[in-house]
This record gives sequence, C-alpha cells and structure tokens, in this order.
Amino acid sequence: MITGRFLEIGCGTGIFAQSLAAASGMTAYGTEISQTAHAMASKRLHCSLVTGIELPYEDNFFSLVIAKDVLPMITDKNKWFKEIFRVLNKGGQFISYFPNDKDFFEKPLYAFIQGSKAASIQSYGQPYQIIDAMVEAGFQQPCLDRLFLGTVRFDLSYIDKHLCGFFNNTEAEKYHVSRVRGLAEATCGLARLSAAGIMAHYEWERSVVIGQKA
Repeated sequence: MITGRFLEIGCGTGIFAQSLAAASGMTAYGTEISQTAHAMASKRLHCSLVTGIELPYEDNFFSLVIAKDVLPMITDKNKWFKEIFRVLNKGGQFISYFPNDKDFFEKPLYAFIQGSKAASIQSYGQPYQIIDAMVEAGFQQPCLDRLFLGTVRFDLSYIDKHLCGFFNNTEAEKYHVSRVRGLAEATCGLARLSAAGIMAHYEWERSVVIGQKA
C-alpha cells in the first residue's frame, strides 16, 4: 500500500486530489499553471503555482505522482519525466493515461475536427515514445495497459462543451476555421439522429502507464 505524500501535476481545482487523499490517507500536493485554479486548489491541498517543467520539491519527496491531462502540454517529455523521477522516493510510482491511434481514429468527434486530431497526435506522441522517455529517465519496465473510463454520450450537450472550448485540444488559430465548421456539421448530424430517435455514444478508453522508481 502506498503511503506518505502524493503529487497531482495539473491538479485543476484539486477535487480529485482531495478525494484521493481522503480515500488513501495520503497527504495531497498539486501543481497548477492557472492562477484561478491554483487559488481554488490551495483551499483543498498543498498547491504550487508552476509555469515550467521544474517541480518545487526536494528529491525523493513523493510516494506517488499522478498526471491526468498534462502530457499534450509538455514539449520536452524527456526532461519532464526526469524531474518526476527525481521527486519520487524509492519504490514510488508515476501514473498517467493518454490516447493511442485507436482512440484518435475511433472517437466520433475527431471525424469532424481534423485539426484537433492532428494537434493531439502531435502533442501526445506515440505510446512507445512516452515509454522510451520514461525508461531514459530511470523508470524500469513501465507497465502499459488499457483503462476503461466509461461510456460517453455523443449528443448536443457534448458538442456545446467543445464549442465553448471546455474540451479544446489546441489554441492554434490555424485550426479555428476547421474546428467551427466541423462542430457545425456534427451538430446537424446529431440533430438528425435525435429526430430519428437515435442516440450516439462511444466507449471512453485510454492507455494507462505506470512507472516505478526501483
């Protein structure tokens, strides 16, 4: 059983970390790039405002490091994994998840937003590249498996969240026109399906990776 302290990189408002701390008995720490999210998370856990790859913690400080939706924003993944490895104590673990090619080509929304798919594939990288970066950082034989996260309804409320930028994969201006056009096409298609009494959904899966510091 993991004990001690854990870190969630990109903890948002800190709700997940707070829940994990309550369930595990561990002490929760987090990092955030957003000042607004940092202010909210600081009410729930020990949160640091971090704008770069460097983590403001001592060597061997954590028993667990978690990162859920941060990988696409990390340009230098090799350096990032070395920093995570540094703050983990002996026997400590790192856990994250990310999409693979199967996810990109089977997720319905990507059929309408090609620019978003291209940006995501480029920013995440291939699974073997992530594993290679972890091994180079010092993790021994990272474990890669599939994680089922639930069933997602592909409906108009889901489209609305993409329209407002809640699920935006990229801020690149060059993708804006194709993004808006694709969402409009998706909205029309879903409206026709809804009128016919058909509900669309997809199974949300990701590749989970676990690395341990021996």
